[in-house]
Amino acid sequence: MIVKVSKTAGVHGELLVSGSKNASLPALCASLLTKEWLTLENVPLIDDIDKMLKILKSIGCEYTLKNHTVRIRSANPSYKVLTEEVGDIRASYYLMGALLSRKKKVLIGYPGGCNLGSRPIDFHLKAFRDLGFRVTENGQFLHIVYEGTKKHRLRFAKETVGGTINALFASCRLEGTTLIENASLEPEVLDIIELLNKMGAKIERKPGRVLSVAGVAKLKGTTHKILFDRMEAGSYMLLASSLPNSNLTVYPVEESLLRTVISVIRSTKTKVKVTGDAINIKSAENLKPVNVLIGPYPFFPTDLQQILSVMLLRAEGESLIEDTVFPGRISHIGELKKLGGRIEFDGSQNRIVIHQSRLKGSRVKAHDLRCAFGLLVAGGMADNSTIVENVENVLRGYENPLQKLKSIGFLIEEI
Repeated sequence: MIVKVSKTAGVHGELLVSGSKNASLPALCASLLTKEWLTLENVPLIDDIDKMLKILKSIGCEYTLKNHTVRIRSANPSYKVLTEEVGDIRASYYLMGALLSRKKKVLIGYPGGCNLGSRPIDFHLKAFRDLGFRVTENGQFLHIVYEGTKKHRLRFAKETVGGTINALFASCRLEGTTLIENASLEPEVLDIIELLNKMGAKIERKPGRVLSVAGVAKLKGTTHKILFDRMEAGSYMLLASSLPNSNLTVYPVEESLLRTVISVIRSTKTKVKVTGDAINIKSAENLKPVNVLIGPYPFFPTDLQQILSVMLLRAEGESLIEDTVFPGRISHIGELKKLGGRIEFDGSQNRIVIHQSRLKGSRVKAHDLRCAFGLLVAGGMADNSTIVENVENVLRGYENPLQKLKSIGFLIEEI
């Protein structure tokens, strides 16, 4: 998909935030843990959800999708996941933990998704080994089988959302109690824990980022509403701050889950007002530069780093961003330079250095999901018009992005 973005004076009005992509994908995989129907509400209608549903259907699951509600049942799923869609989305790795819980074995291709530098699944595989599974890799497929030599404690060397959720899936039906140390406690992980406990799992938070999982014989169906998408809300908040004269309200959200994003935006002199489940952004004529450390929740999220980089091209002075989660998330830098952006990656310090820039329209290419949204924002900031290629990447994680952007006055059209 190719779009033309024209310089936009500002965005205005109200924008409805969809359900979380990063919670919906593992929630769909949680359907594999039971034979009963699972109902998930507030599921975003995005490409990655479509692909995950196709994968689940290919291994024997049945589902209905109406509006934003998915009813799904996995009566007798196959442990072999051989469809090519596995290589299209990173979240396909959740099928491993879910099928290991249900079938005690899985044969699956390697997960795909955005290329953000090194994103190994070694943490996942080590967790499976610690839980008593034998992992065999042949370069094309992963074959994992339960051997019954389970440890009762596993520790992640680094906080990992996907690794934590996979460990929860794989351990929740194993005999005995498992302690997961240095677990990720991102809001999306807590949403999955809430879902699993509704299904009959026994998962408790302990002090010091530890999760206790008492194994149960079986899980049941339930109904669960997916939490709002923090990344979509934050993306549009940063968009509004990037364009002078903006006055945008995003809803429904939980302010407590966006406090660091709000704090960083406020530090640039943008006005942020929280009223109930809505957040209003009024952009400033001139922005103040900031230094931001990207890290696991509650730090500023890595998924918004590329969009923040774009916004800070408008700040008067030098801004610094250090991404400790995915330092290789820099595909946007070369593209922003094509627009005249004064932005560099300092490899010696693992940080992005940004200076105020007057952007001029050009032709750029989106290399991944968040890069795509960031380039759309940059196009709205740039003089004249900007052509953005590979915009299909944005459809992976944003529901109806072109329609939503147009509804708030952003000048964009597909060509």
